[in-house]
Amino acid sequence: SAIDAASSGDVIRFLPGNYPSITILNKDLSLANAGQTPATIGNLEANGSVLTMIGLNAATLTANDLPGKASSLIVTQGTYGRITTNAAKSRISYCTLNYLVLSGKGIVTGCEFKGNTSLYSSVSIGGGIGIDLHGANTHASIHNCRIHDYKRGTNSNITEQCIGIRVRDGANAEIRNNLISGCKDTANNGVETDCGMGVFVKSGSHATIIGNVIWDCF
Repeated sequence: SAIDAASSGDVIRFLPGNYPSITILNKDLSLANAGQTPATIGNLEANGSVLTMIGLNAATLTANDLPGKASSLIVTQGTYGRITTNAAKSRISYCTLNYLVLSGKGIVTGCEFKGNTSLYSSVSIGGGIGIDLHGANTHASIHNCRIHDYKRGTNSNITEQCIGIRVRDGANAEIRNNLISGCKDTANNGVETDCGMGVFVKSGSHATIIGNVIWDCF
């Protein structure tokens, strides 16, 4: 494939279409769209790599450091079901997503997180957590994003669901100038533990929360 044949520093442009699965190992690559209709990748995983994504779509995108090789992830525009990044550095800008799980240093800006719209059939929605920041080495800035409708209606007991942003496990976050709404359980029965919040900062973690508008979260 073009990925296997590529060398670090190459730019690979994708024609419109569906690409089921791509794995990148120990390469520094830029992946970009080649047409007006964005290409869609089913599952993309990058390990020990510097990966730049421009205008592509993916159901799932995963980035990981490797021993002795830190990764970097830069994603600009595009639609994603779930991004999970354990890269040393990540920047997610102007994307539409269902979910983001992030550890390491990260900047997330100008994105829309949709909790009630299924972007890909392989990524289930309903309740859950829009942005999950975790780990003692995590320093993340979340700003100018819209995070909405992480909601469900269940009479079962639930814990830590229907949350816009969660900060846990010693993570540090700056949460600034975001619109966060509609994070709630609409059912009347069942026990909710730590649910229905725009921002949830767990014990041992730290966050600066300034200039956000949060409503309809309960």
